[in-house]
Amino acid sequence: MRFVRQLGRESVRQSSHYEKALLEFESMPAHDTSALMPQALLGKASILESLGDTKNALLALDELASRFNGAGDPAIIEAVATALFEKEAILSLLRRFDEAATAFNSVAARCKGLDSPAMAKLVDTALLNRALVEGAAGNPGRAVEPATKVLDRDPRPDTWKRARALFMRAFWRLKDTGEPDAKRDIAEALELLPECDTDLGKGIDWLMRFAVDLGCSVVLNLVKRSTANDLLLPLATALEQELGREPRVAIEVLEVANDIRRNLQKLREDQNADRNLPLA
Repeated sequence: MRFVRQLGRESVRQSSHYEKALLEFESMPAHDTSALMPQALLGKASILESLGDTKNALLALDELASRFNGAGDPAIIEAVATALFEKEAILSLLRRFDEAATAFNSVAARCKGLDSPAMAKLVDTALLNRALVEGAAGNPGRAVEPATKVLDRDPRPDTWKRARALFMRAFWRLKDTGEPDAKRDIAEALELLPECDTDLGKGIDWLMRFAVDLGCSVVLNLVKRSTANDLLLPLATALEQELGREPRVAIEVLEVANDIRRNLQKLREDQNADRNLPLA
């Protein structure tokens, strides 16, 4: 038990002493319902996933969720919600999208009534991931709903989270109801990008996807009309070049634009682009 207590979840993931930790987890009594047990099961699942044993990692997460499902202790409720979240992440990577969507829904249900900022963030992330897996499963209409829930839960959440929710809703609206709804969401997200310095690259990734699906001219016009225009000069340059123009910009900008054009070509060639969106 001392070894389990010493290793946090992330350090267990990185530790080379997987076998020793697993032995200690297995030696814990099955009837132990202390606050340590849920964390131990989370750690066990983390180790197994790190070893590539997703089958038994899922079993450990299911054991945690079922054993402590009715617990009232907030710490244990958080552990159960985390287990469900980790489960959906594994299922998503395994492309078991329908099962992952169910797990995402369970996260929100389990966290209902908890005021913890960490749990609020977990619920929002679960909702965004549910949007991804619903869309990847071929249900763009159902993917719009969870992204909208994130936007409605808090009018001023984390800026990048809101921008990402808008990009995501736009992506699936484009597949579901068409261009006008998608363009409105993209335009709103663009206005948030100047406040998303550390996540600007992720915003560009989304805009490249829209350039492929909507067309370079549509995205270029949206960018040029936004307050993010100066920040997105390399992207705008790449889109102009795709349209046959020769914008006069610095060499450094041209170099980045060339990289963007290569990535655009890869997206065009990717037949599974809708299924390869990164989880939140």
